[in-house]
Amino acid sequence: MNRIRAAKALFVLPLLATAILRLAQPSLAASRTSVVTDPVGDVKKQIPSYQDIAQASMSQKDHSFVLSVDLAAAIPASPPVNPGAALEWDGCFDTDPSTFPQGFPVPPGQPSPCEFYVGTFWDGASFFAILIDRRPLLSGGQAITTSVPLTISGAEITMTVDSALVGDPSSFGWLAFTFTLKGPIGSEGFTPVDFAPDVGFAPWPS
Repeated sequence: MNRIRAAKALFVLPLLATAILRLAQPSLAASRTSVVTDPVGDVKKQIPSYQDIAQASMSQKDHSFVLSVDLAAAIPASPPVNPGAALEWDGCFDTDPSTFPQGFPVPPGQPSPCEFYVGTFWDGASFFAILIDRRPLLSGGQAITTSVPLTISGAEITMTVDSALVGDPSSFGWLAFTFTLKGPIGSEGFTPVDFAPDVGFAPWPS
């Protein structure tokens, strides 16, 4: 009988220790989400609330990065926009703090610390989302644009990016922002509206 009890103890104790260890450790899902809140109403009065960021989050799910932007109001089915202009809800990834690519979608000659931009655009006819890989600009090449999945649900915009498209980084800085474009993407004609965080980058994972 003692041998049976001893055998059971040898089997049960490692399982119990593993369960206790798992309970003591923070959730992996929680550690893989970075959230930034932004004051509602911190934009100019004439700016519509659906360009006012309330919260943004960057998370990793399976093999994708998911950027969600929560706005102060739901996005209309057809927001008013001037001919040739566009509205923009964006995020950017600073995966290498030592590089500052110059060029698209930033106006020519202007550097930006972000190696990647992911944005949702409304051009007066349709909503679409793209990822812009700016790494080729560092060696004289052209930025690479790829369509990415987009979901708009009321006041929330969600963009999903395959991790491989951004180099599978283990950490990076990120931010969300909204712009009004007065001309084509990459031109001088743009007006920044709101940022989250307002200064610098948020870390992922947080």
